[in-house]
Amino acid sequence: MSGAGDCFGPLPFEQEFAALCAANPTDDDSQACADAGRFLRNWGEPALRLGWSGKELFGLHPVAPLARCDAMGLVWLLCGRRLTAITATEAVLANRTRVRRSIKAAPTVSNI
Repeated sequence: MSGAGDCFGPLPFEQEFAALCAANPTDDDSQACADAGRFLRNWGEPALRLGWSGKELFGLHPVAPLARCDAMGLVWLLCGRRLTAITATEAVLANRTRVRRSIKAAPTVSNI
């Protein structure tokens, strides 16, 4: 599999991207990898500058990865939707009906 940055040079969070694509727990791993690659190309540098961590972008709950939305990183919540803005505390998505939804940075999972 080629990396997200092959045509664009190295990208931030490249290791997290590779891990997501290698060990994806979903049936449709192509969607998650496509979303992550698009996010990194378009928003990886700004997310890094704004202080988003790899866990906040790619993280999943260790016991119930796809059942715990409160512990999912941002790229898992894209589901084919386009990101329209990102700040230090939230990301704004446009859904297919062009309604925007804000997603706060994923909480840190601890003592689970």
